[in-house]
Amino acid sequence: MNRSVFSITVAAVVVIACVAAVPSFAVPRQVGTPVCGNGVVEEGEECDDGGICIGGPRAGQHCTSEEQCEAGGVCVGGPREGVQCDEQMDCPFGACIRCRPFGGDQCAANCTKEMDVATNFVPGLVKENQLLPGTSGILVNSGFLNLAIAVRGFQTWSLGKIRDGKIPVAVRANSVEFPRVSVAGIVCGCARGIPVKTCGGTLFDADGVTLSRDCTPVLTKGEPECEGRFPCAFVNGPGNAAAGVVACNGLEAVNVTLVRDCGAPEGVPPGPPVPVIHGVGGPGSALVTSSTLITAVIGACSGTDPAMGPDGEFCTDDDDWLASPRLLFTLPATTGVASALVENASNQPGIELGPVSSEGQPFACDMLAKGVAQGAVLTGVLAACDQNPLGDLLARSILAIGEPKATPTPEPTAPTPTPTPTPLLIRGDRRDPRRPSGCQAAWRVMAVNPLMDRFGAAANHVRCFDGDANCDFAFERPGLCEFLVQVCLNVVDPIFSTCRPNGVRSVEILRPDPRKARLPVVGEVLAANRFALESALQHLRDPARPGAGFVFRPPVGREQFNFCSAPFPVQVLVGGMRSASVTLALRTEDFSFPARRELSSLKLTCNRLPLRTGADATPTPRVVATPE
Repeated sequence: MNRSVFSITVAAVVVIACVAAVPSFAVPRQVGTPVCGNGVVEEGEECDDGGICIGGPRAGQHCTSEEQCEAGGVCVGGPREGVQCDEQMDCPFGACIRCRPFGGDQCAANCTKEMDVATNFVPGLVKENQLLPGTSGILVNSGFLNLAIAVRGFQTWSLGKIRDGKIPVAVRANSVEFPRVSVAGIVCGCARGIPVKTCGGTLFDADGVTLSRDCTPVLTKGEPECEGRFPCAFVNGPGNAAAGVVACNGLEAVNVTLVRDCGAPEGVPPGPPVPVIHGVGGPGSALVTSSTLITAVIGACSGTDPAMGPDGEFCTDDDDWLASPRLLFTLPATTGVASALVENASNQPGIELGPVSSEGQPFACDMLAKGVAQGAVLTGVLAACDQNPLGDLLARSILAIGEPKATPTPEPTAPTPTPTPTPLLIRGDRRDPRRPSGCQAAWRVMAVNPLMDRFGAAANHVRCFDGDANCDFAFERPGLCEFLVQVCLNVVDPIFSTCRPNGVRSVEILRPDPRKARLPVVGEVLAANRFALESALQHLRDPARPGAGFVFRPPVGREQFNFCSAPFPVQVLVGGMRSASVTLALRTEDFSFPARRELSSLKLTCNRLPLRTGADATPTPRVVATPE
């Protein structure tokens, strides 16, 4: 068996739901004045930072008019969305755009100011190999396998205001977060949003079938890939994994049908997937293209595989992307109907796999304008050939959008260099938060809304029931809870109203301490948790430079606020006990003289559900938090 092909196949199947993560087709430029993208703030506009040339000899260059781009363009809207064009006739029911405005930089693609909304996807629930309605997951079909896999994740949407019946959306690649997925311990898969670049910045060449040549740095040679072609340019705008609109008055083409011929002779690559976009969508319809990188390793998600990087954990910031099998793709999804079919399956003439289909759910534009996307469902399809040992396969992704992670922040009246952390920020102790200290270190726990303590601040003791998919990220492993935690240093937030952060000179980890474990298996879990916390503290992100990634580490200077890690796993082994806990504890000191020290801790408790003895014996899983 080809291990590389097998691993990337399963990883792609497991995390393909990211394809449907965000609306990402652009707003067609309006004829006449005012013109969004000309660099001039005109009537009806709140900002205008110009556009970027697409699909021609000046692709990737800043522009303020179609003429500056000389020639070429990309189809925006209609059945040829993303195809390279030369004139309007090439884009039926759409527009051929040369100088294309993008969002993601606080100025949306329709020249209105953006509002950031952090949005969750409803965690998937699978029962008897069926994905429960209203939850998120992947459905896989091959010649001998039907599989349902639950997924979860979240990302930040940058929403513009309604203009000409459309709400533009941009999604920064570094805001897309999907926890790694393990398939029965055989393969560990990871998905990331990627700011993809192609030769010309289009999805397809002019024939509408051939994918434009990828020139994404790190994953390819970059600009040299485009020798003899159009220059290398971003597909969704600089730094964006996706960019687009929700059509509040309806969409001319909304359904996606994907057909692939897998009947190629041995040694000949199979034909490319051919998407066809058709059918009219009602108000709130969206057609989606999103760029996703899938990587995978054979076996567990922790170990010594070179792809895991120095921290020994897969799907973290220090991974070596080139050391593992990988797929980079940009595929359409929809709020309408997505269908897929494989022709000449298993190289057998006339034999078909499928068709399969799934249906999405449109957005409510009146709510989306307020920063609430809840209730919409995005669905996408993938067709793959010769994926050993599964053979040809079809995969459908279904992402149900849940409640926002935080209430949208009112639009700032002046530049805000330091974003405020989300309301999920947890203090590291139970003392009065009005004292002039305590803000050197704080915590967040993903997918958990902590209860308030007696001071009205989030309590630093969080509980989860084993198997509760809302908070246990290893819900498929009985006897073990896995929380996802972030640690933040030098925090500025309303919960520390009187605290004046003065940097963080040093950080010492006090707990977890594997030496205090009574059982070897518990010691191994605590050692892994300590290692994860150590790695998180060495991989922080500067909110003023989010594009730089998680590359910062202590010391954190006096003016460097809200440096937070990526979410990292903390496991609690409950086994057959009623409950078990793991405490994370730090001792920090700042740049005062003499140095001011602080202790910050977070207690994570996993409760075992009672054994079922009757129809109503097992309570509904829930998340609670109590002060420590």
